[in-house]
Amino acid sequence: MLETALAAFTADRAAFGRAIVGQETGGRYGIANAQGSGAIGLGQQMPATAKVLAGRLGLPWRPDLMSGTDQASRSYQDAITNAALDEAWAAGKGDVSQAAMYYFGGSDRGKWGAKTQQYGRDIIARLRGM
Repeated sequence: MLETALAAFTADRAAFGRAIVGQETGGRYGIANAQGSGAIGLGQQMPATAKVLAGRLGLPWRPDLMSGTDQASRSYQDAITNAALDEAWAAGKGDVSQAAMYYFGGSDRGKWGAKTQQYGRDIIARLRGM
């Protein structure tokens, strides 16, 4: 379980987004996950998740834009990543570590294991360093 100090850490949505993107790709577009998970793009969404997010935004699913680096690809990845960040931020209800763990581990908190908890700690550390 996360320490109370981490759970109580606060930040705004913009800083949260910068921390997540910094952790995921260092702000680089079109990146495929180095560990082979299948996650793609600026925010490292899994393709199935990115497809759902695109649909919610009224965008066609364009996996080619998730791996590109041109302006159209960057705009598409920004939209998908921001949708994922907004969802995580809302799910965290003001708790940055919960929002980070939601971003990394998804909505089923019962599946949040040690890696998901470590991700929450990593995002808090990144925010503290900003």
